[in-house]
Amino acid sequence: MTQYPRTDGTYGAVRQCVSERSGARRKRGGMRQAKQKNSSGDEFGAVPEIIRVHRANALVSVNVEHLLTNWEIGGYSSAKIKHDGWGKSTIDSLVDYIHTHAPDERGYGRSSLYSMVAVYDEFTSPDFTALVARYGDRIVQSATGQLADGRVVQPSAELFPVSDLTTVQSPTGQIAPMPSVLALTTFTNIVEILNRARSAQERLFYIVYAFREKLKLRELRACLVNDTYSSLLGGDKKNFSTALVASYPDSPVLFRDSALWRF
Repeated sequence: MTQYPRTDGTYGAVRQCVSERSGARRKRGGMRQAKQKNSSGDEFGAVPEIIRVHRANALVSVNVEHLLTNWEIGGYSSAKIKHDGWGKSTIDSLVDYIHTHAPDERGYGRSSLYSMVAVYDEFTSPDFTALVARYGDRIVQSATGQLADGRVVQPSAELFPVSDLTTVQSPTGQIAPMPSVLALTTFTNIVEILNRARSAQERLFYIVYAFREKLKLRELRACLVNDTYSSLLGGDKKNFSTALVASYPDSPVLFRDSALWRF
């Protein structure tokens, strides 16, 4: 049935009321949008920063545990090779044993085990130990520092304190603690540095440089091949300390290493 507008003015009043309500809703919606716009920078911006910092810290923690695992295996195997006559056949048997008793583990083949031994032996050598004793605390303190306004520029020093990270008692004797400076980069990078750098100074330099520039393996390899160490220092050994304590990027390093994802 067709409805006609009332002539007593009621219909017009209803239309005016509806129009006013619609206008009020639009106004409230606009105010909410404006408030959200104003809040996004002040209130929402903190959330991505929280995610970013804790993700970076988690990656650093995983990297440290991966390094410590390889360090302890290297120390244990090194002692067995030196004192108990372990040779190639024994290492091969160890690889088979790992595959049998821990079939889900990856990254513990024959070449990897020898790399772990080589890393342990080199970075417990008198030359490198003396170098770390001289520069190590300054490097780690710089790398785990904060900006003046309190923003974290690198993962917390609690993740890898200035003191050496661990001492382990193995069946063949005590495993030396891992220098905390090694936690500035990944095990894959450390092996690359060990294989290509010629001296303890170069190796320490490239560990710090890989951290400073957030180098992936391919980028680090290019720096080693191009002898970035000599290019930056210009053959002046007096510049070594300055190069090591240079300023660091203002964002937490993210460790991107395939070995980490297998760990």
